[in-house]
Amino acid sequence: MDVLRSCYAARFVFDPTRPDLRTNVEWFFCKPGAKVFPGYHRFASTHYDSEHDQADRSLGEVEHDFPPWRNGRWKEVARETRRSDTADGFDYAYVTYERAAPDF
Repeated sequence: MDVLRSCYAARFVFDPTRPDLRTNVEWFFCKPGAKVFPGYHRFASTHYDSEHDQADRSLGEVEHDFPPWRNGRWKEVARETRRSDTADGFDYAYVTYERAAPDF
Protein backbone atom coordinates (compact mmCIF):
# COMPACT_ATOMS: atom_id res chain seq x y z
CA MET A 1 0.00 0.00 0.00
CA ASP A 2 1.39 3.41 -0.95
CA VAL A 3 0.24 7.00 -0.60
CA LEU A 4 -0.66 8.67 -3.91
CA ARG A 5 -2.83 11.60 -4.83
CA SER A 6 -3.86 10.04 -8.15
CA CYS A 7 -3.74 6.66 -9.84
CA TYR A 8 -1.52 5.90 -12.80
CA ALA A 9 0.08 3.11 -14.77
CA ALA A 10 3.84 2.49 -14.83
CA ARG A 11 6.43 -0.02 -15.93
CA PHE A 12 8.44 -1.95 -13.32
CA VAL A 13 11.57 -4.08 -13.37
CA PHE A 14 11.28 -7.11 -11.08
CA ASP A 15 14.48 -8.94 -12.14
CA PRO A 16 17.73 -6.93 -11.86
CA THR A 17 19.42 -9.28 -14.34
CA ARG A 18 16.79 -8.41 -16.99
CA PRO A 19 16.30 -4.60 -16.99
CA ASP A 20 14.90 -4.94 -20.53
CA LEU A 21 12.01 -7.07 -19.21
CA ARG A 22 9.45 -4.55 -17.94
CA THR A 23 6.06 -5.34 -16.43
CA ASN A 24 3.04 -3.06 -16.61
CA VAL A 25 1.72 -2.09 -13.16
CA GLU A 26 -1.42 -0.10 -12.42
CA TRP A 27 -2.14 1.78 -9.19
CA PHE A 28 -5.71 1.89 -7.84
CA PHE A 29 -7.35 3.67 -4.93
CA CYS A 30 -7.93 1.48 -1.88
CA LYS A 31 -10.83 1.41 0.52
CA PRO A 32 -10.85 3.96 3.37
CA GLY A 33 -8.90 2.82 6.40
CA ALA A 34 -6.44 0.64 4.49
CA LYS A 35 -2.99 0.57 6.08
CA VAL A 36 0.07 2.07 4.41
CA PHE A 37 3.23 -0.03 4.17
CA PRO A 38 5.35 1.23 7.09
CA GLY A 39 8.80 1.22 5.46
CA TYR A 40 10.69 2.03 2.29
CA HIS A 41 10.83 -0.55 -0.48
CA ARG A 42 11.83 -0.59 -4.18
CA PHE A 43 8.31 -1.31 -5.42
CA ALA A 44 6.71 1.89 -4.14
CA SER A 45 5.69 4.76 -6.38
CA THR A 46 8.58 7.10 -7.12
CA HIS A 47 6.43 10.05 -8.20
CA TYR A 48 6.35 11.78 -4.81
CA ASP A 49 9.43 10.29 -3.14
CA SER A 50 12.19 12.84 -2.62
CA GLU A 51 13.58 11.36 0.61
CA HIS A 52 15.33 8.22 -0.66
CA ASP A 53 18.40 7.79 -2.82
CA GLN A 54 17.21 7.08 -6.34
CA ALA A 55 20.67 6.15 -7.67
CA ASP A 56 20.03 2.40 -7.67
CA ARG A 57 17.15 1.88 -10.11
CA SER A 58 17.88 -1.77 -10.89
CA LEU A 59 14.51 -2.75 -9.39
CA GLY A 60 11.13 -1.10 -9.18
CA GLU A 61 9.46 1.65 -11.14
CA VAL A 62 11.28 2.64 -14.33
CA GLU A 63 12.27 6.27 -14.06
CA HIS A 64 11.58 8.64 -16.99
CA ASP A 65 9.10 6.19 -18.51
CA PHE A 66 6.33 8.74 -18.26
CA PRO A 67 3.08 6.78 -17.92
CA PRO A 68 -0.36 8.20 -18.64
CA TRP A 69 -2.10 9.94 -15.75
CA ARG A 70 -5.10 8.13 -14.24
CA ASN A 71 -7.67 9.32 -11.78
CA GLY A 72 -8.72 5.81 -10.71
CA ARG A 73 -12.29 6.28 -11.81
CA TRP A 74 -14.59 4.05 -13.82
CA LYS A 75 -15.71 4.67 -17.38
CA GLU A 76 -19.22 4.29 -18.68
CA VAL A 77 -19.53 1.51 -21.26
CA ALA A 78 -23.34 1.23 -21.67
CA ARG A 79 -26.46 3.23 -20.81
CA GLU A 80 -30.13 2.38 -21.15
CA THR A 81 -32.35 5.39 -20.46
CA ARG A 82 -35.91 4.93 -19.24
CA ARG A 83 -38.64 7.56 -19.26
CA SER A 84 -41.15 7.85 -16.46
CA ASP A 85 -44.69 6.65 -17.16
CA THR A 86 -46.23 9.42 -15.05
CA ALA A 87 -46.07 13.20 -15.24
CA ASP A 88 -44.63 13.52 -11.72
CA GLY A 89 -42.18 10.61 -12.04
CA PHE A 90 -38.44 10.64 -12.67
CA ASP A 91 -36.52 9.52 -15.70
CA TYR A 92 -33.73 7.06 -14.91
CA ALA A 93 -31.01 5.00 -16.55
CA TYR A 94 -29.29 1.64 -16.16
CA VAL A 95 -25.59 2.31 -16.48
CA THR A 96 -22.73 -0.20 -16.85
CA TYR A 97 -19.23 0.84 -15.74
CA GLU A 98 -15.80 -0.75 -15.95
CA ARG A 99 -12.36 0.41 -14.92
CA ALA A 100 -10.71 2.39 -17.66
CA ALA A 101 -7.75 0.47 -19.09
CA PRO A 102 -4.40 2.25 -18.90
CA ASP A 103 -2.67 3.28 -22.08
CA PHE A 104 0.65 1.43 -22.03
